[in-house]
Amino acid sequence: MSDEEHYWECSQCQLENNESEAECASCGEAKPKGRMALFRVGLVLSVAAIPKTQLRQLKVTLREDGKEDDADTLSVVTNARNVETAGTRVVVALAGAEVNGTVVGRAVVGGRRSDAMLCDGASLGWRGGSVGVAVVLGAGFAVGSEAPEEKPQWSR
Repeated sequence: MSDEEHYWECSQCQLENNESEAECASCGEAKPKGRMALFRVGLVLSVAAIPKTQLRQLKVTLREDGKEDDADTLSVVTNARNVETAGTRVVVALAGAEVNGTVVGRAVVGGRRSDAMLCDGASLGWRGGSVGVAVVLGAGFAVGSEAPEEKPQWSR
């Protein structure tokens, strides 16, 4: 991926702004909100099994530097078996996102707080996305950025 994919272009003045900026640094125009505005690339910080269940509790950060802090670190409870290690990039649906007709909200799952949910390809509307298998992205996707609108094409 090129560096330009970590920026958004202002429709008014064409300035390239950092992905994390909510408005244009030059003219103040608001960043456009796409259908993926509440679906973000997260970096898994830790994975812990929840005893006596098939569930796992993840700590996921949305900070680009990969550090944990209370404002940008989410607790996510999941049954996805393909997310096993720290350092994995995943797609999370934040509170308020709509997934398969249901609005995501904070909840208690398996006795643990869950602030968001992991997404599979089908829940993102991707063609060819697998149901029940969490989306795992490569290092070229910036942590905290909007999730890609289409399933990425992997090069070999």
